[in-house]
Amino acid sequence: MAAPADGSTTTTTVGQDEAVVKTTMPLPRAIQLVMAMSSRWKYSTTTTASMTIGEFGEHGVGRVFLWMKLVFVPSVLIVLAAVSTYTILSDDDDGGELISGPGGFGFLAVPILLCVYQAVVHAAGGHLGLSAPQTPYAVWEILHKVGYEEMGLAVMLISLGVWVLNERLNQAWPLLVAWTYLLGLLVASTVAFWLCLLRTYGGDGGGEGRRENSGCGEAVIDGLAYPFSRLLYEFVVRFHAVADAGVMQQLDADAAVV
Repeated sequence: MAAPADGSTTTTTVGQDEAVVKTTMPLPRAIQLVMAMSSRWKYSTTTTASMTIGEFGEHGVGRVFLWMKLVFVPSVLIVLAAVSTYTILSDDDDGGELISGPGGFGFLAVPILLCVYQAVVHAAGGHLGLSAPQTPYAVWEILHKVGYEEMGLAVMLISLGVWVLNERLNQAWPLLVAWTYLLGLLVASTVAFWLCLLRTYGGDGGGEGRRENSGCGEAVIDGLAYPFSRLLYEFVVRFHAVADAGVMQQLDADAAVV
């Protein structure tokens, strides 16, 4: 079964004579927020909301698909970014002028970071499915459907718009640079969210034990993961058809608590 929605994880160790249940520290805020919406968004069902990736894998998520998400798709995206970079830099007519001008770093970094973001989301989904099968399936599904398919499209369109503005308006390069740093933050937050899930649900049968006094590194990861989970939450609530007013109020109440 998936972790309880009250923000705590439980690991059961079975010995020869008895079962010992160990309750770990509360889940990071990032995971609490995603779990708050995972059972209420339009793709969720009563069955999938309570299942883990490992349990659902017997019916839908195959290992071949997970390996493709972990290895093949990210590799294609990284190669695409490398080819695009080489094409721009090797253009004798325009390449040098584009990079050397104002915002030239952003002009090159935006398509690279866009590919890196998509690669990270795919790799996270594949790695969690293979190495952390106790991860709730609803969280994995949100990561793929919202984090990649929908947020990925939104980020791509915004990046294209910023790129075009920089081409049309010579003074728009500050916007390009700002968007470059925001994309970098998005990639870092996605990686942190991936690590949060792995630390919580990875390992043998229920995840790594969370110490009562988390180290500085763990606190940084938890804090950096929260913006990505918040984006997932806002995207689901604002852009998905959740018609029931009571459900909307409950989502807002859960978010306020987290």
